[in-house]
Amino acid sequence: MAGINKVIIVGRLGNDPELRTMPNGDSVAKISVATSTEWTDKTSGEKKQATEWHSIIAFRNLADIIGKYLKKGSQVYVEGKLRTRKWQAQDGTDRWTTEIIADQLQMLGSSNSGNSNNNWATEPAGNPPPTNPYNHVMTDSESRDFDDDIRVRWITKEQAKQFINNISTDWMKTICSFALLTGARRTEILSMTWDKIDFIRKVAIVSNDIAKSEKARSLLLNDDAIELLQKQRGKNPKYVFVGSKGQALQDINRKIFNKATEKCLLVDFHFHDLRHTWASWHVQAGTPLFTLKELGGWETLEMVKKYAHLNADHLLNHANSVKF
Repeated sequence: MAGINKVIIVGRLGNDPELRTMPNGDSVAKISVATSTEWTDKTSGEKKQATEWHSIIAFRNLADIIGKYLKKGSQVYVEGKLRTRKWQAQDGTDRWTTEIIADQLQMLGSSNSGNSNNNWATEPAGNPPPTNPYNHVMTDSESRDFDDDIRVRWITKEQAKQFINNISTDWMKTICSFALLTGARRTEILSMTWDKIDFIRKVAIVSNDIAKSEKARSLLLNDDAIELLQKQRGKNPKYVFVGSKGQALQDINRKIFNKATEKCLLVDFHFHDLRHTWASWHVQAGTPLFTLKELGGWETLEMVKKYAHLNADHLLNHANSVKF
């Protein structure tokens, strides 16, 4: 007998919804909903409470409604299914994250509460969520976040300069600058060692245990990247990018990163968007998509087509073929 996969959650949003758009145009929304359990301690007689957080993902129609009507503190009733996805920590171990894929949602306590039918939203039957809107295995330890490869968020060169200037520590400035210069992923940067860098050939080798595709690749280094790496010499005998005291790093400093984005008024901008920015600049400069695929280490051309709209010059001649 097949098991039943059914979840019902009633709670409040801990933050505003996170909204994304997949390459095919489908909307995706992620919300964190808190539920509370109360009980009386048998020994002390005191009332106690425990709060649990649940990660809920919605697609298409539900995602659009969530983005339009819900905000931090909104109370919701959600029906959905559990889905577990696999990701990979920086140490190479496999981890799993369980999320709720929403099928139905009701907004509680809204101005329409007198007519509960108006507060219901349902994903149309026969329109299942994508089987894998994320990469199957994630090397990025931010497993709670959406896979940034389903969205494109980039900034201009002027915004990038302002962002770098507003980073409060030199070591974070260096890491973010290198990401903008090379398109390297966070884990590729933090795990980079001196024995993997060839200054003569101007490449850094990303080994298969670090590469997202699990295939070794060459990270090409332009002159500015080489100059940046030269300044890192002598700070640590093994690791290229280190903290203020020369120590190896497990992660970037997110508070420093977010503070810099706030000063620059950059909304919904994450570290992986530095890679998107690098790729976007390449496309705007005329770099062919196939070349960009090789430079960025993407496995397929489909993965870089999301940048194609940034350079539509090749379509202009065809657009001018029809006139009224």
